[in-house]
Amino acid sequence: EVVDLLKSPNGTLRDMASQWLIWNGDASAIVSRLREVLYESRDELAGMHALSVLEHHPARLLNVKNLFSGSSKLLVQMVRVTENHVNDHPEISKTWSRLTFTNNPQLIMQIAYSLGEWKSPLAGNPLGDILLKADGDPYITAAAVSSLNATNLKSTTERVRASDRAIPLSILRPLLQTAVGLEDREAVDSILQEAIALEDLNRWSEVLSAVANQKQKLERWLTESPELSRKVDALNQEALKEILDENQSLETRTNALQCLENSLGVQKKDLQKLSDLMEPGSPLPLQLAALEVLSQRGDTHTADQLLTHWDALAPSLKSKLLSQLMQREAGMKRILTGVENQTISVADLSPSDRQRFLQHPSAEIKTTAENVFGKPKSRSEILTRRKAALRLPGDTVAGQTLFKKHCSVCHKINNEGFEVGPDLTALTNRSPAALYVSLLDPNAAVEDKFIEYIAVTNDGKQSTGRLVSETATSIVLEAKEKKRAEILYTDLDVLRSTGKSLMPEGLEKDLSDQQLADLLSYVSELGPEAKSFPGLTPQLVKQQSPRLQLPASSAYLYGPNIAFSTEYDNLETWSTPDDRAVWRLQVTEPGRYRALIDYSCDPLHSGNRFRITAGRQHSDQIVNETPSWDEFDVHEHGEIVMEASFTRIMLQSIGPIRRDSLFKLRWVRLQKVE
Repeated sequence: EVVDLLKSPNGTLRDMASQWLIWNGDASAIVSRLREVLYESRDELAGMHALSVLEHHPARLLNVKNLFSGSSKLLVQMVRVTENHVNDHPEISKTWSRLTFTNNPQLIMQIAYSLGEWKSPLAGNPLGDILLKADGDPYITAAAVSSLNATNLKSTTERVRASDRAIPLSILRPLLQTAVGLEDREAVDSILQEAIALEDLNRWSEVLSAVANQKQKLERWLTESPELSRKVDALNQEALKEILDENQSLETRTNALQCLENSLGVQKKDLQKLSDLMEPGSPLPLQLAALEVLSQRGDTHTADQLLTHWDALAPSLKSKLLSQLMQREAGMKRILTGVENQTISVADLSPSDRQRFLQHPSAEIKTTAENVFGKPKSRSEILTRRKAALRLPGDTVAGQTLFKKHCSVCHKINNEGFEVGPDLTALTNRSPAALYVSLLDPNAAVEDKFIEYIAVTNDGKQSTGRLVSETATSIVLEAKEKKRAEILYTDLDVLRSTGKSLMPEGLEKDLSDQQLADLLSYVSELGPEAKSFPGLTPQLVKQQSPRLQLPASSAYLYGPNIAFSTEYDNLETWSTPDDRAVWRLQVTEPGRYRALIDYSCDPLHSGNRFRITAGRQHSDQIVNETPSWDEFDVHEHGEIVMEASFTRIMLQSIGPIRRDSLFKLRWVRLQKVE
């Protein structure tokens, strides 16, 4: 009776019947009835319920004859529920293998996932067939790759290689990744033999790029396979021939260099030939690509050669060379020697480069860097000494040029630059005084996600950047220009936090006071566009007397609801924490100023809290009441200290605004305290 309820059109009733049969049913008594529901009923949902009940009685489930039949959806579930029994019942694995030739993608995917539970080399045959049949389908390929293990990898590889067609990269790349991860040298050799069989440079390069972070391991293994070594060397020589052939197009030569960069077993004699490309006159893209190959292979001769005629190098080549040399201690010493000999200019090193030298764990490098660049000065001393920049009017156009040169390697504005550091357009406090401190003392306040880390590998290679990813096997550091370095834990010798911001100290050494003012002016103008209303004319307020009058009509308004009204020339509908008013002003008389604000707020809406921000300081206040919204009064709200500078005053609520209205504001007056 209960089994018949599995065919009920009432879903709740079917679920309750299924649950009761699982908990209380005698499988021996009901198995025949469940079989009828599973195979004879045209109700697919009823069949699913019957299969679910049988799944909880595995001995009875496996006694059901012709288990693998029925609708395609039922077949998918039948494969899933039998995967825990595949190692004890050979007929299950045989049926799975037979079903791999179906055209049902859902069924193929489930078989691909389940084959990982079959602990036998024989599982490699259906896995290989599925990979070949997937023909690049990312979902089915991923399902099959997830089932690869030490038991079936060799047989899967053999099955794939037995195909009479070229094996696609979508199969070779994940196979190689798995083989290297399992350290199965025999499988690695077999996959590499397949990858190189067509003697296609691009194909060989694409396959190896999948395991670029395991190149050292592969180089060692290659020496143990003479036959493969000969084939690899022949392909490398073909690439070298294209690279050195001046009759070939630049694109062909550069592409061959990139292939050689990914390749294995590049000989020292080949590197010496590549170093000839670094002579003046070679195309810059070719030089950059050649330098990448040479530095990857630990070639020091070329680096020394380039350093001797440093001034003749293109800026991009200088940057690439510095980046490569700074990955190792020996390279950093070469750079310091060049600076000491005045072969390299200090200006060629960015603030972040100089900071790496000054913070290096090697006492020798740190001491030499202090002699060359000077010992780091107190940030408070720098902040005091460079305040003149805050008193100068800034040129935003010139500031944009400076931003591109000094800041765009870590900050992206208007689709220019790289998203490594904080989003500058999202800053709330954009006053030049606040930006001035952030620029010259970046460690005054640092979010954890922008802390700099230093990683050193077992072979001495150094990488720096913020830690953007940690997995069970590796870490990823992200540095300027969004360059990422993935380092396996097996290759990692040291990982330490500097405790400082990824943004370096010392930018002031590269900027005059006027340039600093220009840069501050440009950054302060970033962010959302100010709102516009009739009668509202945002503008710079210049101090003409000991009193600074800031009318509502001269404010820059931001936020969803704040508005300007010409009824009383006031700000109104100030109802969310994101609503804010900003006045830009030029202060010429430093000192303490009393804040007077003319506003109205009826008794029902009073008591909300708001903040007056001036530069890096702020004063928290409470809104007083007035008799009505139409009756304004002047209220005193604390004192603030102002320096002679270009700065900003911002008013904003503290937290949510009760009853959705802060006040109606006509003006702010800053009265100097004598």
